[in-house]
Amino acid sequence: MVLLIALDAKYIHTNLAVRLLKANCDFPVTIKEFTINDRTQQIMESIVSLRPEVIGFSVYIWNVMIVKKLTKAIKDIMKTIIVWGGPEVSYDYEEYIRENPVDYIISGEGEIAFNKLLRFLKEGGDINRIPNLIYREKGKTIATKKELIADLSSLKDPYRLEEFIDDIPHKIQYLELSRGCPFHCSYCLASLDNKIRYFPVSRVIDSIDYLLSVGARTFKFLDRTFNVKETLAGKIIDHIIDLDIKDVSFQFEITGDILSRDFIDKINSRAPRNRIRFEIGIQSTNPETNALVNRHQDIPRLFQTIKYIQEKDVIDLHLDLIAGLPQEDIVSFETTFNKSIRLFPKELQLGVLKLLRGTSLRDEAKRHGYVYNADPPYEIYSSKWLSAIDMQKIVLVERMLNVHYNKGFMNRAIRFVIDNVASPFSLFLALGNYWKESGYAFGGYQLMDVFERFNMFIEHAYPEISGESLSLLKLDYLLYHKQKPKLWWRRLPNRNEILRKFYETNQEYQLVELYKRAVVTTYQNHYLIVVYGESLPVVFHHS
Repeated sequence: MVLLIALDAKYIHTNLAVRLLKANCDFPVTIKEFTINDRTQQIMESIVSLRPEVIGFSVYIWNVMIVKKLTKAIKDIMKTIIVWGGPEVSYDYEEYIRENPVDYIISGEGEIAFNKLLRFLKEGGDINRIPNLIYREKGKTIATKKELIADLSSLKDPYRLEEFIDDIPHKIQYLELSRGCPFHCSYCLASLDNKIRYFPVSRVIDSIDYLLSVGARTFKFLDRTFNVKETLAGKIIDHIIDLDIKDVSFQFEITGDILSRDFIDKINSRAPRNRIRFEIGIQSTNPETNALVNRHQDIPRLFQTIKYIQEKDVIDLHLDLIAGLPQEDIVSFETTFNKSIRLFPKELQLGVLKLLRGTSLRDEAKRHGYVYNADPPYEIYSSKWLSAIDMQKIVLVERMLNVHYNKGFMNRAIRFVIDNVASPFSLFLALGNYWKESGYAFGGYQLMDVFERFNMFIEHAYPEISGESLSLLKLDYLLYHKQKPKLWWRRLPNRNEILRKFYETNQEYQLVELYKRAVVTTYQNHYLIVVYGESLPVVFHHS
């Protein structure tokens, strides 16, 4: 039998690669899907019990170390052929095949190559006619001709595999409109495939409709630049907008400075709020940095587009930054961070540069003075422009950003504070140092801890805005909860008296219910009363 193994980062992820391989294979294939959090022994037992003749692993930076361990263990106890494929092993494949007991590596697109390899293993023939294949012969590494799949319409649909139908409602569904990327960013693997090819739009729409019919509700397009051809992208967007289904979301990776206002207007005027999410990479606002990594973007136009997207608050916006790019020192990155966060996206992802195998920036590591982790995910420790101490500061800012901003717990308070400090980067850095000096753990905290600590920090570091910040923190905290929460501030001694006065003009409530369900606190120059019930909390301002 042929066994394909997926090792996902999280349970909610769906490995599209192994499904594509099975759908486009002429031979029976079994898929087993695990996560990197599953015990290696459990995975081994599952594999061994099936006694496969061929095992294929889908390999990424998040699972390659486990794949290497499993491959060795399997080879120690079984005579089976092992095939690796995926972005992590498609480059520097000579090192991987030389140092690991893997029989074959498929470099790049594998739907055709894997099927041809299985046919070769079953029937024989000329192995060198199999595209994208890496193997060892007489101590040498052989690489066959590289080929892209020119006609993506020839690939069979991977979504209708019966054994996975029950999982579909519980997982993210990954879709493709195109493969390839028109840009040449030197830190990105997508830049290595500049030949853009498209799936038929009608087929993509049919896949969406089928997945919706069996319960899928969360979708993510894998296209590196979904809007590279707006006419095609627009047809997909039109269909998504017109869906008569609630609680469904679609995420797209968008290149912001080429996005037209007509495209944005279409969504802002017709789409249900939060149905569509854009992920836009800013990465850096330093022109020299962008030039050094072959990233050509019009920053003023990009920022104008982002602000235009946000005017109607229909599209969820996720912005990306990369810390550690060439020529970007700590001062420059602080500028990039401050400009970006003041756009107030729903989420700002700050990632440390990864020197991925196959990228030209990894090849230029010595030139830029990069010191980086030799193991995945290959994050840098320092460079010519950023010391190890600088990188530690940036990582600390990232931690605080994720806790206080990206989780959306305290949107009103955090926006007010960001608007009233000279440098948001310095704010998060000081906040991180406050956590460290106070001995707070960066994991295992309660929500009320985050609010209380933030309030104490603001009182200490920014006393001039602490009063308004505290009021907004209270409002954020109370509205985040659907049921009456435990408070992290002191209860008012005259709470019941205030509620009795409130009751005099709000007799739709029972006084005994107000005593039981209401929270009363000071807010700005008056009182805030939040009443919890079976539906969302109701807020009143009371003088």
